[in-house]
This record gives sequence, C-alpha cells and structure tokens, in this order.
Amino acid sequence: MISPPAVTPPTPATATSRQLRWRIGVALLAVYLIWGSTYYGIVLAMKGIPPLLMAGSRHLTAGTLLFVVLWARGAALPDRRQWIHCVALGILFQAMGNGLVVLATQRMDSSLAAVLVASMPLWAGLWSGLWGQWPRAREWVGLLLGLAGVAVLRLEPNTNADGVGTAMVLVAAVAWAFGTVWSGKLNLPGGAMTAAVQMMAGGVVLLVGGTLHGEWAHVAPTSTAVAAWVYLTLAGNLGGYTAFVFLLRNTTRAVATSYAYVNPLVALALGVGLGGESFTAHRAGGGALILLGVVLMVLRR
Repeated sequence: MISPPAVTPPTPATATSRQLRWRIGVALLAVYLIWGSTYYGIVLAMKGIPPLLMAGSRHLTAGTLLFVVLWARGAALPDRRQWIHCVALGILFQAMGNGLVVLATQRMDSSLAAVLVASMPLWAGLWSGLWGQWPRAREWVGLLLGLAGVAVLRLEPNTNADGVGTAMVLVAAVAWAFGTVWSGKLNLPGGAMTAAVQMMAGGVVLLVGGTLHGEWAHVAPTSTAVAAWVYLTLAGNLGGYTAFVFLLRNTTRAVATSYAYVNPLVALALGVGLGGESFTAHRAGGGALILLGVVLMVLRR
C-alpha cells in the first residue's frame, strides 16, 4: 500500500504572508470603491453643511474615534517628532488634498474633479525626483500624456468648471502626491495611529478655515446631508483612509496609488447615474489620456 504524500504544514512565515496579501487586497478594494464613491457623497453632504466645516468635522471625528480606540487598546502614543510629521502630512492630505477638492466641487461636477485628481501619480513621479528618482523616458511620456488630458478637460465647452476650480483640484493632487512620496521618508507611528493623528490634524485646520470663512452661519443640515456625512466619516475616513495609510506602509507607491485608475470610473458612474452629471467626449478623451499617462508612470516602477 502506497502511503499518501506527507502534507507540509504552512510555516508561520507563509501564513503571515498570506494574511498580509489578503489584507492588502481588502485595503485596495476599500480605496478603489469607497474613495470613488466619496466624490458624489461630498456633493450630497454639502447640500446642508458648508464645505470646510463638512470636511473638517468628518476628519476630526474619524481621527478622534480611531485615536481613542487605539489608545484604549494600549497602542503606543507618537513621540514629539512623530506628532510633527503626522501633523504635516495631515495638512497635506486632509487640509489641502481633500479640502481643496471639496471646495472645487462647488465649481465643477464631482466626476470631473475625480478625473483631475487621477493625475496624482504623475505629480508623485516628479516629486520622487527630489530624492533622486527622476522619471525615465517612458515615464516622461506618461507625464506629458497626463498633462495633455488635463488640457483637453479644460477645453470642454459648456462646462460648469472654471479655472479656479481646476487649479484647486490640481494643487490638491500635487499636495497629495508630495505627501505620498514624503511619507516614506518620515518617522511615523506604527499601525493605524498614523492615520488617526493625520485626520485629527487636518480636521482641525479645516474647521479653523471654515470658521474664519464664516461657514457656521450657513449650516442647515438635511437628512440627506447628515447621511452622506456619516458615510464619508465612517467609510471614507475610517475605512478608506486607514486602508490607504496601511498600503503606504506595506506596499510600493505604485500599488498604493493605483486607486487613481478606478476612482474616476466609480465617481463618473455615480455622478452621471445618480447626480445627472454630463458625460462628454472631452471628458472621456481627457480622462483616457490621464489614465494612460498614469499607467505609463506607475507600471514602470
């Protein structure tokens, strides 16, 4: 009788590797689908909550909740340098990256803003040059294609987007790209503590901005706005942003920023299907050029 081949039990290293791959897959799904839906969620939330107060309150609420949970579970608190680094990234990611996009959606369709934000990996490629990783030939082609796509979008006739709104989104993408590249060089807390402190810091900056802008006088929340705010806070912040920080710490920059492929498609589907936004040849062509440029930039690395 022939004995069956012995089955080698998985080693701890193999089990850990499989668990990490599974967590990376879940995190990617979160930033792909959840973040793509937040553009339309922002539009709904601003129907009763002014932009800076809406963004600041969701970031501060989510960050505080996450911080308290981590602290209660015994997570190590950041040291002085880590606090400074997290606050700086919170300003780049939440205050500038998200805050400017929220303001811009008052001047353009949410789907168009999502397409412009998709240019972020292009700027990340340029920022990488500050640390000696300048784009190579094919990456320069991708960058030029992406910029051409932005130009095509700006040439779209009969659009509600103006130059100020477009500039806001592009500055947001540049700030987010710099934070993405720079975060790999910084001393940051372990686990989700990084995300918690960043969200709190960015939320405070946005709330101060909204207060100085006089937004409290225009707060008139509706049930739709409140529901959208809750979704943005729980799903967009606690789910999506925590997943993004996890990807930055456990994958390459190319993987962490690959959401730029999918977010515009999700935002476009929701904006056109539910929000009645337009889908034009300029928007399709410009978006295709930006995504092609991102592909050439990211896949090379």
